[in-house]
Amino acid sequence: MNPTIAPTRANTVGSWFRPSFVFLAAFVMATAATQLSAEDTTPPVISLRGSEVMTLTGEDFLDPGAVAFDDVDGDISDRILTWGIVNAQREGMYEIFYLVTDSSGNNAYTQRRIVVVDLVAPAITLLGDDPMIVTWPNAFIDPGAAAFDTFDGDLSLAVRVDGAVDGSILGGYTVTYSVADRAGNQASMRRLVVVADRTAPAIALSGSDHMTMECGSSFVDPGVTARDDHDGDISAQVVVSNGLDGSACGTYVISYAVADASGNAARVDRIVEVVDTTAPLLTVTVATPRILSHTDRFVDIGLTYQVSDACGGVVVAVSVTQDEQVGSDIDASAAYDASGRLCGLSLRAQRDNAGDGRVYLIILTATDDHGNVTQAMRTVTVVKNNNKHFNRLADNQAAAAYAAGKPLRYDSFGLRTNG
Repeated sequence: MNPTIAPTRANTVGSWFRPSFVFLAAFVMATAATQLSAEDTTPPVISLRGSEVMTLTGEDFLDPGAVAFDDVDGDISDRILTWGIVNAQREGMYEIFYLVTDSSGNNAYTQRRIVVVDLVAPAITLLGDDPMIVTWPNAFIDPGAAAFDTFDGDLSLAVRVDGAVDGSILGGYTVTYSVADRAGNQASMRRLVVVADRTAPAIALSGSDHMTMECGSSFVDPGVTARDDHDGDISAQVVVSNGLDGSACGTYVISYAVADASGNAARVDRIVEVVDTTAPLLTVTVATPRILSHTDRFVDIGLTYQVSDACGGVVVAVSVTQDEQVGSDIDASAAYDASGRLCGLSLRAQRDNAGDGRVYLIILTATDDHGNVTQAMRTVTVVKNNNKHFNRLADNQAAAAYAAGKPLRYDSFGLRTNG
């Protein structure tokens, strides 16, 4: 029969027997049992997770770790001891060591190299506004910039500033801030600085800010003056908004506006009141100032008038009074056209034979839309005949009535007593 060799229990720690078969002479077999003492002297196997050499460029070091396996204990990754320090913010070569021991005291170790390299540029932060407005003619005060580097820390004092700003000259300027770390990584930022005229012009009225003008007259504008701290005298650039109508009473606002070369605007207003304080113009003509008394009839005296007003319409009223009462109740008759305008006047040719002649006092009153009044008076005398003596007597009476300037005793349109 063939000999059988028992398998070696290599994974069993302790004392065990391995049978041996010794072939002596033919057909003689002896079995000897030899006691062997077995010990675990095989170290574990430890392997890195990830790369054996790692490069950091500013980021934090995150250890990917290692795994360990023992032929007796199995997975012993949880027994791995790790030591070593990595400063991810300082350039250099660092090592991390990994050590593991199995239950029989067999050790295994490995290591990882970490190379820290500065490839990160510093970070620059502008302080203050960007863009930054400087009001002319003030000087530019640079708020500066802050710089920080992952490896070198605060580099604000190392920031270089290039570019000049002239606060006396309008325009845009560029200021550049730059910095480099010890590894030579560079960074820069730019700030736009605008020197601008932001002050509005000063505009002032010449004359009063509240004016009154007579309706129908021409408005004489006193004007304004305008001056800008940058552009100087800009009075010629003032734009006037004038909706004033000198023929219509009312309150009007005249606006004066101006802008400088930078677009800063200013405005001022003037109030103008258009008023009507002028009475209408009235002229009256009587074609027949003397009539004879022998007819006792109405005679058209040829009354005509012209009336005008600079600001609106005019209403004309007529009154006729007389100094005596004889016979008839009505001694005057007025004619009006289709629009209601007085267009004629007839008086009765009658007088008291005992007197020197009748006197009619005609008063035309013109009233405009704003209550201004003008009056015109004319006299008509009724005489006995064209004798110069009688005419002179009647004329004297008429002159006295005219000079008195007030209605006579009797109303010719109805013979009412006036007092």
